[in-house]
Amino acid sequence: MERRQLMLLGGSLVALCFLIPIFLQIWFFRHKVVHVVLIAGDDNVLGYAQLENLQQFMDNVTIIENENTKNDEKEERKKKRMERYDHLKDPITGNWSTRDDVFIFSERKRHEPWQIGPLNIYDYGAGPGLFGPEFEIGHVLGEAFDEPVVLVKAGFGRKTLAQDWRSPSRIKGAAGKDKAAKTLGYAWIHTLHDLQYALEHVTDVLPHAYRKHRTQLTGIIWWHGYSDVLKSQNLNTYEHNLKI
Repeated sequence: MERRQLMLLGGSLVALCFLIPIFLQIWFFRHKVVHVVLIAGDDNVLGYAQLENLQQFMDNVTIIENENTKNDEKEERKKKRMERYDHLKDPITGNWSTRDDVFIFSERKRHEPWQIGPLNIYDYGAGPGLFGPEFEIGHVLGEAFDEPVVLVKAGFGRKTLAQDWRSPSRIKGAAGKDKAAKTLGYAWIHTLHDLQYALEHVTDVLPHAYRKHRTQLTGIIWWHGYSDVLKSQNLNTYEHNLKI
């Protein structure tokens, strides 16, 4: 082999030695994900559960038994029920637990600063001393995934699926001259806005090690229904109106 060919071959090998680690790094980060989960719905999503009530429940976990239940069976059932809620509190400090792998985006009120940060029980409810489903959902998903989880809350009180959550598929199927039926619902539009905002600002909350990971909309949790129960037409078409 000629000297020039050897030099070219050697240069190519050196280049590969530099490029292979770069390609591996790109492959690694592209295959690592941050799971984004949308929690959408009505007042329940906003979060009106009272922290005081949960504290009382944790302090007084009881099991209703019949008079024939033996004492040791009562204690065993009580123990299992306590274990069911152990993850809600830090075993060392006794404080409400937090997570550094689950993060929340919540626009509690329009045109006010977002509540953004790691999962905890204090910051993401409808008001002080209140919390929502994000607390337990965050714990469950945090245990289920090895990668970080971002929960995006989009809750709207007293909004119907039939009107306020009107989706694109509903507009396509709308007939007649009713302008409202051909307009996207208020809650639908703002939910997309909330999701887009979270995706654009996800790196603001993620630890540095995860900021190059790609985001993935992993799931949608829908908690809604009461507002449509009040009108029979909305109730009867609820399943159909769920189509996106």
